[in-house]
Order: sequence, then structure tokens, then C-alpha cells
Amino acid sequence: MRTVKPNKLKNIFKFLSLLTLFALALTQQTSNALAGNPSYNCGGRLTANERLICSRNDLSELDREVSDAFYELTALLNRAAANLVRKDQSRWLKQRQKCKRNIACTRNLYLLRLDELANSLSEQRAYRNPPKKEERDRQNNDKVNCALSGQYHFQGGCVNECPPDWVAEPRGKFCRRMSDEERDGSLCSPGFTNVRGKCIHNSDLHKKKKPQNTKHRGPIPNGIYGIYVLSHGDSLRVDHTADKLLYTQHKSGNPNDPKQPFRLTYHKGSYIITDIKSGLRLHADGNGDWKVSLRYQPKDDFTKFNITPANEGCFFIQTEASANYWIWEPNSQVIQVRPQSAGEESMFCFLKQ
Repeated sequence: MRTVKPNKLKNIFKFLSLLTLFALALTQQTSNALAGNPSYNCGGRLTANERLICSRNDLSELDREVSDAFYELTALLNRAAANLVRKDQSRWLKQRQKCKRNIACTRNLYLLRLDELANSLSEQRAYRNPPKKEERDRQNNDKVNCALSGQYHFQGGCVNECPPDWVAEPRGKFCRRMSDEERDGSLCSPGFTNVRGKCIHNSDLHKKKKPQNTKHRGPIPNGIYGIYVLSHGDSLRVDHTADKLLYTQHKSGNPNDPKQPFRLTYHKGSYIITDIKSGLRLHADGNGDWKVSLRYQPKDDFTKFNITPANEGCFFIQTEASANYWIWEPNSQVIQVRPQSAGEESMFCFLKQ
């Protein structure tokens, strides 16, 4: 029997050890390649949720997208608005940590947060980069030409009828995209009003109205209302995440079902309009950006509004302190205040909730 010399045996063991170390290094490199690369460092002490994100490429990619959108949005905002976004981000991070090792929970929270940040970013970009005057004039001229010929404006041209899933707006003579309620048939028929999900005939609706308080002297009774713009029927909303501006969601559609409730309170000759969700008053800026928004300032004359009848059962809204009119701005979709009214874009309709 042939024996192996001790020196050769030692060399064999050394070679096998080196081969094992090489295999372990290759395995470690492969696992690192498979692991994700989020916006934070995956080394050091991490929570269970952070380790989960580091271990998955899909979650790491979502983390980078949320981080990029967050920093881009805060760079566009002023200091106060950016601080509000940072507080929202901190609350969201605490909520995400509660998902721990749950992949579906983590992914859903990322997608929801990414959608919120993307919406705020699109609003800020539209506000800072409105269409040029020449482009606005061309679009307005196209709409006027279509209206003069008895047609509807649709995607840069004139059509006799709007295509499926689009609704012909008779006032502006243009086609708008059909809302979900109109598409599934839940929109109430003419002569009926949607009251908390039920279609009630207008005659019965008037019978159920409570008598006004004898002390009330305003044109609208106190109560909770949805507010929409007469010119296109879009409901007013409040941005609760960033700059707190009052705006309309583009092509939201259905004036019979406003999603944002406001409380109207008549007090000493003027109205106070309160956002139900936050409990804060609407405030019209008198010398800054001239926009209507939620503010934490004391109750002053810029939170008191005069409401006077206009056309078609709708109303003008004026700031008591400056007498400026609310006006819907079509480019940025926000509500501004101006010394003069602007037709149907400064007429607002109230629907009792």
C-alpha cells in the first residue's frame, strides 16, 4: 500500500481550506448581489422591516423612488410647507416599521406613499410651469371656434359628438372624461338628488328641509355642504399633505356627489367656512400668493366671507376684509382671490350633505 508523505498531506489540506474559503466568498458575493440597495445603509443595526427591505430588490427600488420624490417635493416647497411634508414622512415611516417582516404590508404602504408624493409633485410642477400665454390663447381660440360651429372641443379638434366614456359639457362646449359614477349608472337621474347614497326626488327633498333659524339672515342656511365650481362642476378639495391649498381635482366630474365636506356658519353678517377633516377655517391671502388655503392663524377678517347670489342658483364668495372674489384658476386648479369676478369661474354652488 502506497503511503502519502506528511508534507504532501499538509499541502492537500491547505488547498482544500483555500477552496472552501473561495466558495464562501463567492456565496457571500452572490447573496450581496441579490440583496437590495435602498436609500439607507444596510450595514449596522437595523429593524426587522429595514432588514426585509434590504433583502429584496423590489422593496429597495420602491424605497429609492419614495426617497427621491420626497426630497424633490421638499425642495420645491417653502419652509413651512416642507416641514409639514417631513412630519407626514415621519408618521409614514413609523407606520411602515410596524409591518416588520410582512412583504405585502410594506409594499402597499410604499405604493400609497409614492402615489401621494407623485400627486403633490405634479401639482407643484403645474403651478410653477403653467402653459405659456400663446398656448393658452391658442387653446381658448380652439374652444371658441368649436362652440361657434356648434361642435364640441376634444383633444385639439372639433367633434359633433363626444366619444364613448366622454361627456359633452353644454356650457363650455367641450368633452370631459366620464366619472366612475356616470359610468356604472349610480348617478341620479334628472329631477333627483343624491343624498348620502340615495336618489331622492327634488319635491320630497324640499319637504324635508328644516325651517331656517329666525336669527339667520344669510342666503344659505348653516350646515355641511359640498362646494363645486359652476363653470365645470368639479368639487373643491383641500390639500391636507403639503401647502393646504383649496383646489379642484382635475375632471373629478360629478357635482351631485362632492367628496369634500365644508361647514358653513353664519356669524354677524358673514360666513365662516370650516374644513370638516381638520377643523380649520379657510383663509384668503390678502397680500401674498392670493390663494385660499387652511391656516393656523387666529380668527381674523380674512377667514370671514360674504356669499351673494349669482346665476343658476350659485353664489359669489368675497373676502370680508378685502372684498376680493374667489376665482377658480384653470391652469393650477387652485382657488385664488381677485378684485373682480370672472364669470362662471367665480360662481360656486353649494350642495347640502
